[in-house]
Amino acid sequence: MEVAAVLLERQADFEKAEVDLVFALDDTHLKRMLINAAVDAQDIHNIGCASVHQGEHKIPVKLRTLGWQVDQSCSGQLPLIGAAKMGRLEQVQALLDMGASVNLLGEQNCSALCWSTRRNHVSVSHLLIEAGAKNLPDTQGNTPLMFAASQGDKQSVKALLERGASPSEQSQSGSHALLLAASAGQLAIVRQLLERSAPVDLKNNVGDTPLILAVRDNQPDVAALLLQHGASARARNDRLESARSLAADKDDQRWMELFENRGSFWTLATRD
Repeated sequence: MEVAAVLLERQADFEKAEVDLVFALDDTHLKRMLINAAVDAQDIHNIGCASVHQGEHKIPVKLRTLGWQVDQSCSGQLPLIGAAKMGRLEQVQALLDMGASVNLLGEQNCSALCWSTRRNHVSVSHLLIEAGAKNLPDTQGNTPLMFAASQGDKQSVKALLERGASPSEQSQSGSHALLLAASAGQLAIVRQLLERSAPVDLKNNVGDTPLILAVRDNQPDVAALLLQHGASARARNDRLESARSLAADKDDQRWMELFENRGSFWTLATRD
């Protein structure tokens, strides 16, 4: 506390570490004094970054009136992306209210929405989408739709599809939203994607289809839904596996019943 008081009395440029100290003390009066004592743009920036770093829900509005550039990097990370990555809903809202740009890219070419869907911060993701966040890919070609589909975030999947996100977009590995949802057993999202005309047999770079992964990862309900939508049981991946042959290898009654009305299960399985 004494160090903070000396800093404020000095009326000189504030070092980042000193500003962080004041915010770590979580004293509202000291924070207000610090803002009032700021002498230049760097002071304002350090104070703004400290408020974000400490997880302040109510970032002082005066920072914006004093000229804080809310889209300027704080220690290599944009404030909005940092807040979204940590799932800080109120802070994300505060930054948006202060004019933060929702579609800027940061580490790994990942936007705020990219990070919130990747880490399954559902409320933050929905807020960002409502604020205009787009389905932008990261450096590997993974999109927020793909992350949301694999995580079971039905709300974000629905919102992104309604705003034009393509269910057929693929990452560098050939992965896509339906493939990820099928593998993870996200039945409701598989249904959402199929209703939006997601390609039912679209393969990844090693030839896996959504049905192949549903069988491999033991997701019979997903497999049944894919079959109802015309998925091929005979399509092969690069390992020469098909959904039918993988199901036969399981020697499980559930899988036998799933495929039996599509021909002689064991006969067709061994022919593949």
